[in-house]
This record gives sequence, C-alpha cells and structure tokens, in this order.
Amino acid sequence: MQFELITIFPGFFAGPLDYGVVSRAIRKGVVSANTHDLRAFTHDRHRTWPPAGSRLLRTSHTNSRDWNGSP
Repeated sequence: MQFELITIFPGFFAGPLDYGVVSRAIRKGVVSANTHDLRAFTHDRHRTWPPAGSRLLRTSHTNSRDWNGSP
C-alpha cells in the first residue's frame, strides 16, 4: 500500500511515520509513505495555493484568514 501525503508542512510527518505500527509496516515493506510540499506545485513568487486564476474556492487559500494567514 502506498500513501502520497501532500501538505504545506511536509516535515511534520517525519516523526509520526517513524514510530508505532506505521513505522513497523514501512520497515517490513507493507506500506510506503511519501510526503510532498504543496507549495512545490505553485508558480508565483509567494508560493500561494490555490494558484491565481484557478477555479478553487478562495476560502481554501493557505494564506487566507481561514488558515490564520495574512488577509
């Protein structure tokens, strides 16, 4: 089983994936987990998501007030 985790905090998952049942499954090769930085898929200099002009709701913007970012 393979998991691809897309997040704005890829370093966060280093700890949780190294302990417990998940780490044993990874060591045995039953599970693989890769983390990807969401901002690596952006194209503007501020690395905001969603990209300007996309059809995604602006409330999902990672720098919006809903995400505790700048207005």
